[in-house]
Amino acid sequence: MAHERSKIKAALFTLFLYILFYLYIWLRIEPVLIYQRQLPVFLKGFRFFSEFNRYPGGIVDYIAGFFRQFFYYSWAGAIILTLLLLTVSTVTSSIMNSGQKKTGPRFIHHIPAVLLLVLHSNYHHHLSHTIALLITLLFVRVFLATEGMRDIYRLVIFWVQLFVVYYLTAANFILFSVIVIINCTVVNKKLFALTYLIPVLLLPYLASLFLFVVSPKQVYTYLLPFEEKYAFVITPFLLYGYFVFLLPLLHFVKPGRFKLKQYEQVTGWKKFAVPAVLLTFFAGLAAFFSFDAVTNNLIKVDYYARQQRWQDVLLAVTQNGSYLPAEVYQANRALYHLDKMPSELFSIPQPFGTDGLMLSEDYALSAPLQNSDLYFEMGHINESLHWAHEELAKRGPTPWVLHRLATLNMIKGEYNAARKFLYVLKQTLFYNKWAEDRLEQLDSHSIDQSSVIRYYRTINIDKDFYFYATHSAAELKVLLEKNPNNRIAFEYYMSYYLLECQLGNFIRYLPLLAQLKYPAIPRHYEEAILFYEVGSRKKVNLGPYKLSSATFERFKNFNQILADHNRDRDAAQQELKAAHGDTFWYYLLYYKMPKNNAGENESQKYGEVG
Repeated sequence: MAHERSKIKAALFTLFLYILFYLYIWLRIEPVLIYQRQLPVFLKGFRFFSEFNRYPGGIVDYIAGFFRQFFYYSWAGAIILTLLLLTVSTVTSSIMNSGQKKTGPRFIHHIPAVLLLVLHSNYHHHLSHTIALLITLLFVRVFLATEGMRDIYRLVIFWVQLFVVYYLTAANFILFSVIVIINCTVVNKKLFALTYLIPVLLLPYLASLFLFVVSPKQVYTYLLPFEEKYAFVITPFLLYGYFVFLLPLLHFVKPGRFKLKQYEQVTGWKKFAVPAVLLTFFAGLAAFFSFDAVTNNLIKVDYYARQQRWQDVLLAVTQNGSYLPAEVYQANRALYHLDKMPSELFSIPQPFGTDGLMLSEDYALSAPLQNSDLYFEMGHINESLHWAHEELAKRGPTPWVLHRLATLNMIKGEYNAARKFLYVLKQTLFYNKWAEDRLEQLDSHSIDQSSVIRYYRTINIDKDFYFYATHSAAELKVLLEKNPNNRIAFEYYMSYYLLECQLGNFIRYLPLLAQLKYPAIPRHYEEAILFYEVGSRKKVNLGPYKLSSATFERFKNFNQILADHNRDRDAAQQELKAAHGDTFWYYLLYYKMPKNNAGENESQKYGEVG
């Protein structure tokens, strides 16, 4: 009866613990961000599946690729991860109790699940690693069930299992072999255990010679997490070390040998509660300190931008406050889409200048699809296509890049190329309907009537020009020449010159304000115009517009604060930031001017650039 009550308590604690795991994964880790970070590729059909038969661990990669598709929904991804962690702890418990009359230390079998939770908190850990570990443990449990068989039968079973484990889980065969050999050693069959080493040593060599094309490094590392970058680099070693030392501890340490007197005096529900509370506390502590908040926010910003949730992009960037280049880049896109770029560009710190407006070459190579996004929005179709192909080469046929390549080729009228990408996109799980609809439009020749296709054809560049590897204002200028009503090209063009503080070039394109029907001169444009007029002593023709009195007052206050500090900008910075930190003037003074006190020469210099 007491045993039954103990089992019920253990089951209730397990339910409680894994509900906590689920909530943490769903609400804190957010599996959709894992999807965003890793961009899994999975296609329906045997042809795609056959690619994974060609190397050890391929089947696990295929299985993981299938399940990672459901990370597109955080609640579904959290269910998958939670069930995996629960299964790992269940199999671990079964391994611990195999051949034992007495259960091992209470709740110790949940520790691998806690360590796996820590690994998945970093967004670098692949689902393949967790599935490979689980399959390895299942084969360990099957082998341990043969303990009553004759040694020769167990050896044959081990040989068969070893090959299957190697084929399914790649380098995890090492963990399987170590556990088995330790098991054979601790049951006083040390000499016979050496016979298990023969296939372990020969298998990688023979497999690479006759079956698979794999490098020596892959044989001993693939699907093991030791080369990934984790917040706590020791975590994967603790995880695998747990299983390597688990069986020896259970066999060599006699029950009751290391009992604590204080704990032995505890009775009733407290005897159950103490280890439960300790494990829960350990899990919470591990999750808290291992969570990669910087990477989480960076991926979240990218995810919101992909979903066109522009207000969420701004909130994520400003609340986190790290202002990494990729965050500033997406925040600037958000400002444009929220019609705030000309008036609130400097409400976001712009420490990277134009590299935060348009990605630098180095960063673009690491995030080609994000670079393609901006060129697509601007109507620079060929350059967007170029970066989409870079993404295809970097990450493979992910749904997003297939979607982009199909769309771009339809805009260009390259329908045969578009069909190829659409046929592949039909084999995905969540974009197949969109692909089928586009193929129907191509078949019925109605694709040319699409408002999206027609719009991008009107703003697409239709002449040749020199395009440099690094971004420049030239490509924006060509877009404006093609279509002066291209609002995004105009605002990025003007922002480019504001960030470069080339106000002469900025002033030349002010007449487009009237053509684009701006109701008034945007705030940052007024700030730049006023600074230019004061610095260059030239009056700017504003056409139907005029500068607001509020801008004059703010400029007067800005200069008064500088004067109060004897034009020492270091001394004035704190006050200026509080009053005018979101202005073009503050950006120019603290991000662009040389490190000396602001004076008349600098004002004239920056007023006359261009």
